[in-house]
Amino acid sequence: MISFWGARTSLVAGQAPWQHGTTERQGGWWKTIWAKTVEHETIIGIEEVLAAIPEVTQAKNVLRQGRNRKPKAQWLGPAAAVGLEGGNSWLSCGGKCVLCSQEHMRPAEDEELGNMWIENPDGAEFQRLLEELNNEEVEYEDARTDEAKVEEAIGGRLSQEQKLAVQELGAEEFLRRRALEGPAPARKINLKRAAEEAAQRGNDMSEDEAAEGVEAEVLMVKQKKTARTQRKQDEKEIPYARIPKEHLELFQAAAKTQWEQHEKYEAVRPMSLSESKQVRDTVNPKRILRSRFAYRDKNAGLRTEQREVPVKAKARLCCGGHLDPDLETGNLRTDAPTVARNSLHLFLNVCWMLGWKPKTADIEAAFLNGVKAPRGLYMEQPKEGLYGLVPGQLLEIIKGVFGLATSPRLWRGKLARSLKEMKFQDLHGQEVQFTQSRLDPCHFLLRDSRGNLAAMLCTHVDDVKLAYAEGYEQVAKRFGEEFPIGEWEELPYTYTGSQYQVEEETGDLVIRQTDYVERRLEPLKVKRGREDAEAADPEELQDNMSAVGGISWLAGQTRPDLSCGCSMSQKKQKAPRVKDLNETARLIKQAQTEKDVGIRVGKMDKDRLKIFVFHDAAWANVTSGECVEDPTQQQIENKEVYSQIGYTMFLATNDVKSEKGGRANLIDWRSHGCPRVCRSTFAAETMACAEALEAAIAMRGMLLEILHPGLDLRDVDAAMLPIECITDCKSLYDTMHKDGVAKAPSEKRLMLDLSAIREMLMEEVVSDDLLATGGMPMRWILTEFLPADGMTKVMRNERLLAVLRTGQLKLTVK
Repeated sequence: MISFWGARTSLVAGQAPWQHGTTERQGGWWKTIWAKTVEHETIIGIEEVLAAIPEVTQAKNVLRQGRNRKPKAQWLGPAAAVGLEGGNSWLSCGGKCVLCSQEHMRPAEDEELGNMWIENPDGAEFQRLLEELNNEEVEYEDARTDEAKVEEAIGGRLSQEQKLAVQELGAEEFLRRRALEGPAPARKINLKRAAEEAAQRGNDMSEDEAAEGVEAEVLMVKQKKTARTQRKQDEKEIPYARIPKEHLELFQAAAKTQWEQHEKYEAVRPMSLSESKQVRDTVNPKRILRSRFAYRDKNAGLRTEQREVPVKAKARLCCGGHLDPDLETGNLRTDAPTVARNSLHLFLNVCWMLGWKPKTADIEAAFLNGVKAPRGLYMEQPKEGLYGLVPGQLLEIIKGVFGLATSPRLWRGKLARSLKEMKFQDLHGQEVQFTQSRLDPCHFLLRDSRGNLAAMLCTHVDDVKLAYAEGYEQVAKRFGEEFPIGEWEELPYTYTGSQYQVEEETGDLVIRQTDYVERRLEPLKVKRGREDAEAADPEELQDNMSAVGGISWLAGQTRPDLSCGCSMSQKKQKAPRVKDLNETARLIKQAQTEKDVGIRVGKMDKDRLKIFVFHDAAWANVTSGECVEDPTQQQIENKEVYSQIGYTMFLATNDVKSEKGGRANLIDWRSHGCPRVCRSTFAAETMACAEALEAAIAMRGMLLEILHPGLDLRDVDAAMLPIECITDCKSLYDTMHKDGVAKAPSEKRLMLDLSAIREMLMEEVVSDDLLATGGMPMRWILTEFLPADGMTKVMRNERLLAVLRTGQLKLTVK
């Protein structure tokens, strides 16, 4: 029957539904019409289904031929196939030779063949064609463009980025590099949505144009990148196909060096061909992971239009650790901590108090130095092959190679164990060792035999920061013997993307991210003349997400003045409006204007220290969608609006209360939407106070652990390091300074929070004089003098910026 009607059958590759072509599109349209019919007509039961099917089919066949449609394609007539090229055929038709795809051909029917001989009884055209085929001097040249050749080879359309690469490299070189890179990871596609969108597009488009829309939707495996996101992606990894020809040797040399490091540290064991064959025959294929080289230009982020920086090639051999079958069991631990921000700030403050100068170092190939933990995992060689190996050889994974989820933990275990096992001789001739902090596992302390602090060390994956007292240079030397670090860097240096330097005028240690702001935080361009409520287009959406991500890193490291605006912008990332884009652009401009502002660490007397924590809240001022000027109770309950809360924490002395003010070092800050539903400003202020006070108590514990060995952190004397809370909420201040049960607020549960805050504050009271005022360590301050005011609302926080610029704080409290 199929032959009778002139139809043909063909096999379709697995997971390649687009090869069905017209069938897939027609089926998608039918499903869309069927779904809407069932929804609107409430079809129930087999009888109604059987009755509706032919109606839907008829509607699909008729309605798809709507207005504004191009004429349907017609068959041109019989043609003779004279050759094959890839999946296409060379045909002779009407005296011309054309290259035709299989979708545009079908076998000629008997009647059509008969008509052909009737129209051309002497067969002159076919005879001429046969003569040309037998003539060896006749050559057929492929006149297609390089883009067309590549599109035919990959079975899809090229992106703009790929087209530029094809123009630069040529079709043959592009396809060779693409083969080395391997297939792109699959992305889940909502086929139903794709079909609906295709049907919608088809109303005003030709069948061919609609087909192109469907094909692009189904074949795409990565979102289209804007110029901004493409540059940021290139900073992380550059695809092999996009490496310029003149730089190929640099990256190939980097790949060789990376492989030599795997051999040097015995992270993998190359297996012989016979061993490899045995593994392939006997081991579950899931335990043989793929591998590839990830290439990166480490100077890409430093290069600008005004500044040319040479290429610094780096290659990393990565295995497909996401396919590790042992992850499915849930029995593998993959956690690996890094040093906390507040712990690092305390490390620096203690260094400056004691007159120590912190050093830094980068451990070479840290993961490859981890603990040996073979568990029957293997990996293939990358497609480029590995130096000294032949194709077919497998690698047994011995240590934490790049890509495995367990690698960070294996390295972390090796580092912690080695540090605690190192032995040193103190200035009194006694043997001492590092101890691990109870509050931060990435902070290590070395004390002499009398309990005095002799050295401190912080770790952040493969970055290490070390400081020690005079006479303990052996610590740096011993660490260098244990781990491959090269040389220790002295101030100034860069650590985890921040610049550390000593200011000559003041002697302060200043941590800035000026280079990051200048070279990586690009302005966000917003088209003018648009309404604030207008939605961002897809390109603006991607650029906004990239920009907010950059601001987030900056706000979390050295720029607390950006924290509130960044927190609010993050809530709008999924569906930003023009107003939100302008706010992101304003944050970037603010970051660039104050690019030299950072965290300042000045020297203070460790015996007079005090923690001052300023907290603030703004009720129902943050939305995740449209702006809400006057939120209703229902919107608050439904979490359509949030209350922004935040705090800033300083390490200082009572000098800040003097007329001239005093030294204050910022050690912690936070701004975020309150997770609790707050029905009033008082409730939001209470939540902010509770969070700030708890953070201050935790910070005090961390600092006292460093300064006082053997201290019981469960029973700390408040006099050792007093805490003061400062608020601009007069009602909260009055509530805390009165005995008895607090006046019942509208939110009854709030009484428990107020009671908990009062209990924490009472533990901070030093004086036993019942008649003395000011015993409760909570102070009230005017909003205009509150450094935390800018942590809850979008504004230029001049009060906080002044402290960051000078390191001086003047506190006028009530």
